[in-house]
Amino acid sequence: MKQWMIISTLYFVMLASCPMQLIAQHEGKTLEFDTVLGKAIQNYPEIRMAAIEQEKAELQRKSVLQTYLPKVSLEANYTWLDDPLKFNLPPLSIDLAPGMTVEPDLPDIYLQDDEFYRANIRMEQVLFTGGRVPNKARAAKAMSKSLGHMADAKITDIIQAVAEAWDQLALLSESILVVDEGLERIRFEYERSSKAYEKGLIPYFDLTKIRYYEQELIQQKNELQGNLELTFQLLEMYTGIPAKDFKNIDTKLVEFDLDERIMDPNNIWQNRSEYLAADQAVKANQSAIRAQRGHYMPEVFAFYNRELFEDELSALDPVRAVGIGVRWEIFNRGQTTRKYQLAQQERSAAIEQQRMTDRGLKYKFQQSLTDIDNARIKLETANIMKNEAKTSLRLSERRYELGLATVGERLEAEVEFQNAQFQYNRALFDHRRAMIDYLQSTAQLNPDMMVQLSNKF
Repeated sequence: MKQWMIISTLYFVMLASCPMQLIAQHEGKTLEFDTVLGKAIQNYPEIRMAAIEQEKAELQRKSVLQTYLPKVSLEANYTWLDDPLKFNLPPLSIDLAPGMTVEPDLPDIYLQDDEFYRANIRMEQVLFTGGRVPNKARAAKAMSKSLGHMADAKITDIIQAVAEAWDQLALLSESILVVDEGLERIRFEYERSSKAYEKGLIPYFDLTKIRYYEQELIQQKNELQGNLELTFQLLEMYTGIPAKDFKNIDTKLVEFDLDERIMDPNNIWQNRSEYLAADQAVKANQSAIRAQRGHYMPEVFAFYNRELFEDELSALDPVRAVGIGVRWEIFNRGQTTRKYQLAQQERSAAIEQQRMTDRGLKYKFQQSLTDIDNARIKLETANIMKNEAKTSLRLSERRYELGLATVGERLEAEVEFQNAQFQYNRALFDHRRAMIDYLQSTAQLNPDMMVQLSNKF
């Protein structure tokens, strides 16, 4: 009934299928991606807000359908009249015999006392509304579906955000490792250069250049660690898990590709939750228009009335009454027409929103295909550059050791190799982002897919 709730429930069931493993991870402060993603979906406030809105739409649908249920009311009142309701009988003459006439004194006939108490129970049941009730119910049901699809879109958004933050952890961790390896090489080079300086083989200038570059690496590492702390805080905001629990996780950027891509558009983007939500919104507005047309029709209802105090009734009031009635607003100052026109405008706006959503999702799908190709080329190029820079570094180390290269050439090779490593890691990060964006653009980014890809995170 609620698609997003079913998906989320299935996801949590899959996570719960290995509770001992998850508990051990949390107690050992080693979090897995599945655990983090499940917490984020559970903790994301916009998903809960969408669930509340969807439940409100469902309650509205039930409320509309309850129009057909009997309505029972109890009414009581005490009334004072100026005078009792009565009428006088006309004079009556009775001829008993010739010359003998009798005129009896007839009393007044009372229909209602001047003070009386009334109490009655009345039951009404609507029989016909001109299509208002069924169409309003259809509109509420379509709106509930639309909100459900929007909740699915929110789940996709948080999956994308958590996956990006998780990869950001890996990128920063890899970058810090690159800096640490550079520091290790530079410090080794400094020790070796110090011995060469003591023997008078190199000038003191070489030592100062090496120490200066070492401080640059230390500063760069501090900046990366600061960004890493911010990413911990970001994941805490998403999941509610304390930031300190993310410090012991071991994340790495792993290249992954999809087994099969949907390269032929074929309106695949129309399977996305955003488009399905817009489509249901159009259907809701169409049903709302038909419901407004029903206000031009009469309402037919059956009723039953039962008086509780029979002694207080007038001579003309029934104790029980059963019947069928009609309510028909002939003129209500044009309010029905205005509401009908407003519903038409809202439908037009929903149709335009659907068209705009369709165009936007189509563009994002085409963009994701381009981004995948560009990211692939960028990754291949960065890998080649990294290997070439590594070879150049080894040659420069040997040349500097033999005195065939200056310290500037040695440090330049070091910088080029570290930059090549940074570029490769960044290209790998961008390629993974392109894969995630592609999954989102083809409506495949959901908890089930992320469980299948969990070994890539």
